[in-house]
Amino acid sequence: MGHLLFTGILDRDQEERVIESIFGGGMFTSYGIRTESSNSGEFDELSYQRGSIWPHDNWIIAKGLRSSRNSSRYLQIRDAIISAFEAKGAIPEFYGVSRKNELIPDWRMKIPPCSPQAWSTGAAISFIGSKPRKTPGQGKSR
Repeated sequence: MGHLLFTGILDRDQEERVIESIFGGGMFTSYGIRTESSNSGEFDELSYQRGSIWPHDNWIIAKGLRSSRNSSRYLQIRDAIISAFEAKGAIPEFYGVSRKNELIPDWRMKIPPCSPQAWSTGAAISFIGSKPRKTPGQGKSR
């Protein structure tokens, strides 16, 4: 449903309902948005598509949020994905996050992810390119 934010076809009320579902319904973790809510009976933190996190899908959702002027939500997703890449030391195709909000080692996943992976790498480059850069003297008091 998050991909709908990228398309621009939702009216404002629909957009808000999708955002609410993503960020308030067991889908958002500190490492990104799951493919399925952890509240669902079908959720499986070790599965390929019933709860894993796909960085390229998160990028699509984040770009949709950014274009609809939800920059704080865009930043939440960007920072979550970058945190996952930093913690994993890799840029995998997908990864699991436990119900306790802990990254799951790739070897425990039912299907091991490819790493590095092109779509995930593209998402990483885009997200890193959107991080604010410090300029000389930034943060110093005058």
